[in-house]
Amino acid sequence: MDNDNIKSEEKENNFKDKNKLIPEVRAVGSLAVIKWISSGWHLFAAKPMKWMLIALIYFSIFLFIAVIGIAIPLIKIVSSAIILSLIAGFFVAIDKQIKTGDFEIKLLFSGFNKLGSMFGIVLISFIIYFLISIILAIPLILYMIISNNGSESIINTEPSAIMYLFIFVIAIFIFSISSAISLFAPILIIIYKQDFARATLMSLKALIKNPISCVFISSFMFFILPLSIMFFGIGLLIALPIFMATVYTACRSIFYIEETDDIKII
Repeated sequence: MDNDNIKSEEKENNFKDKNKLIPEVRAVGSLAVIKWISSGWHLFAAKPMKWMLIALIYFSIFLFIAVIGIAIPLIKIVSSAIILSLIAGFFVAIDKQIKTGDFEIKLLFSGFNKLGSMFGIVLISFIIYFLISIILAIPLILYMIISNNGSESIINTEPSAIMYLFIFVIAIFIFSISSAISLFAPILIIIYKQDFARATLMSLKALIKNPISCVFISSFMFFILPLSIMFFGIGLLIALPIFMATVYTACRSIFYIEETDDIKII
């Protein structure tokens, strides 16, 4: 048993020595998403039962917190920070599996060591979400004003259907952008020891340099959720770990490379 622990520690140390966080965000191209999802699947497939168990624990806590959030809306930000801490714990478990080949279920709760930073991320995300919502609501308001003034434009032939479609598209866009802005922040905080302000800024830079890839990943769960609910929700227990592993792999691809002489290391 001791020999296994020693080998695990040596493997983790060797992994850390060969890889470093780079100071600038890298543009990796939209096709990288395919590789990220593939890596996420392989990580899940290596320990499927463990990942399904950790996902079940996560969803149990998530539902409990969601019910409290509905009953007491004022604690919405606090409950979101708790959920984000659990997500950070997911990333710690993924990091552990990549470095050692295995992980412990208790790592799901390791993100609570950075609860204050997660609260900061949630607060920034809420502010950005609010600002984007206001900006994107302006065209909708203008459309409603024009419709009520009896405009004969072709766009008014079926106002309700077009309006619902527009709202749906805008809702997805706002969700994707606001999520993408802080997509990598929990990983940068819990794994790479960055403060929440710098982590959010780096995540924003990643979105700017890789807009298609980041928005696609951030909206991944939004689209796969209906399919995952099939088979009594078992699909969720599979989709969530794959999604988390995909985000982690994307973060490594954008921020983390093998150390070389010609790259300045943070």
